[in-house]
Amino acid sequence: MKDVRSVKATLDIVEENEIPVLLDQGVILTRIPSITSMFHVEDASKTCVFLTICIWKSYELFNIPVLEFLLSKYNQTPFNSYLFLKMVYRDKWIKQEVINKRIFRKMPSLSFDSLKWMMEKFADQHFTDVDFILEIACKYLMFDTVEYLASRCKNN
Repeated sequence: MKDVRSVKATLDIVEENEIPVLLDQGVILTRIPSITSMFHVEDASKTCVFLTICIWKSYELFNIPVLEFLLSKYNQTPFNSYLFLKMVYRDKWIKQEVINKRIFRKMPSLSFDSLKWMMEKFADQHFTDVDFILEIACKYLMFDTVEYLASRCKNN
């Protein structure tokens, strides 16, 4: 719960300073933004928070309490988990993970646990087309993800 309190406190400061928090489901980010990739923003009034990036970090770390808290921010606009997964499981995105060395033994750090949680949490969104995840999981040797997706197909 300490993580949730920290995230909530940070978002409270963001709101107090009237920095927009974007419910950015329509934005397709081709790579993971970082401080160095955003150096061109000179005007502080252009600052904003992409909630999807916050959710991504919680997803990557499989921090369920923080995920739940951040997803609650989508109270009037439904969170589209399929679009989120399309963003995360893109070749350029996962490759960037490898390049940024957020990896273990040259492989992405994503575990199938986050994917399983997301699919169970949003079961009503019917994940019928997960070939894009399977393709990336195979390419980057994410065998636990491949096994999980195969077991879902077998059970259906």
